[in-house]
Amino acid sequence: MNAKANLVYVTAALAALALGLGVSFWRSVVENKQLSQANLAASMALAAAQDEAKTLLEKLDREAKAREYAEAAQTVAEHSEHSTREKLAQETRAHQAAEAALLQAAAELQTATARLTGEQEARGIAEEARLKAESAFLTASAQLAQERDARQSMEVAWRQAELALVSMTAKLNDEISAKQAAEAPVIKAKAAASGGAGGPVETLPAGAESQDPGTPSGTPENTQAVNGNRITEARESWQPVLTAQ
Repeated sequence: MNAKANLVYVTAALAALALGLGVSFWRSVVENKQLSQANLAASMALAAAQDEAKTLLEKLDREAKAREYAEAAQTVAEHSEHSTREKLAQETRAHQAAEAALLQAAAELQTATARLTGEQEARGIAEEARLKAESAFLTASAQLAQERDARQSMEVAWRQAELALVSMTAKLNDEISAKQAAEAPVIKAKAAASGGAGGPVETLPAGAESQDPGTPSGTPENTQAVNGNRITEARESWQPVLTAQ
């Protein structure tokens, strides 16, 4: 009975042990399965987390690159704005310089116009003065030619008068000589008669009564010399007046 009891006890123990082992194994299998599922879930979660982390890293990288691009674009925009401001300032200065040059050119043009107007007026006045001078010169030349012609005519007239005076003087001298020759016998007869009557009587030649003591005798030579002096004095006293305008 003891052996049977022990056998039953052993069998029960073995059964219990087998049951315990089976339960343990089942439980371990279930736990392994759960662990595998958990491991799979963890692997999947890790893969998802890695993917998400990778996505986040890529997004962060893109954001960093975008920020760099934005900073670079901002720097370029700042440089461009600075260049635009400098260019605008240069254009403003150039515009102001152009306006100043335009005003100066307008002032110079106005001055040149006024100067040109003055020069034109002066040229017109000079041209008018030149025309007046030419007219005056032509008038003076005409007057000079007329005076020259008049002088030549006067000289011709003087020469003709000289010749006429010389001819008249010669004729007068001939007449005086003839008169003296004709009166000489009468004077001699009167002198002889006077001498026979009571003494010598001083007689003067004909024409001597009208002579002054300081004048030369009425000989033909003296008369011709006096006439020549008078003609010379009259010629020298004639002075033509030339007026040049």
